Amino acid sequence: YLEVTVFAHDVFNNEAEQHGMSPVFMENVGLLASSGSTGVFETIDDPPPPPQAALPVSSVDLLFIDGPQGRIDVADARTQSTLAVFASGEGSFLRGILRSLVRERRVRDLDPGGAFSLALLDNGSLVISDPDTGYWMALEAFGADNRRLFAEILKEATAVDAVTASAIGAKQ
Repeated sequence: YLEVTVFAHDVFNNEAEQHGMSPVFMENVGLLASSGSTGVFETIDDPPPPPQAALPVSSVDLLFIDGPQGRIDVADARTQSTLAVFASGEGSFLRGILRSLVRERRVRDLDPGGAFSLALLDNGSLVISDPDTGYWMALEAFGADNRRLFAEILKEATAVDAVTASAIGAKQ
């Protein structure tokens, strides 16, 4: 712990000097970051938050598939239809949400793959959840632009479902 603290102190002071900031300011930033770290590294005994008391209006189970060169393909778990593609360097918010959800699976020794659920609730909340761990996130908490990213994926999924249903109906 002491070695990490001394290293962090040196890093913050060097960064502060390079960017014309006060080393004291950077140390305070470091203290704030490290003082909150106990909440970041939760134990597997921490239960997921209780789900919202709202019903889904629209939902899709999603697969996030690692592609070549850092690409992520977002697919409908049921139909396997590709709903979105994010090249390396794109979709940083989506990548951050996935890291959080996959981390919860890994600390519980669960398979990090598998589907996640995306649902629009009747209270207007857009929620991504993990059926394996019970964890969920209300995406509007991260701002309108970040919510919109997932809303577009849900919109694409429902459009693909409508086309698929129409095609199936035409064959019958």
